[in-house]
Amino acid sequence: MADVKMQYFNERMINRIFDVFAMFRNLTKNHPEIQKLYNLGKIAA
Repeated sequence: MADVKMQYFNERMINRIFDVFAMFRNLTKNHPEIQKLYNLGKIAA
């Protein structure tokens, strides 16, 4: 459950940063580097 909450928080925070600073418009959410950021802080299995 903690992993799901952490990923959701990361997604919201990253999207908020992109919206506020209006940068990286050419990156897609499927980009591998963005996916790494979404998984940051999750517990390794």
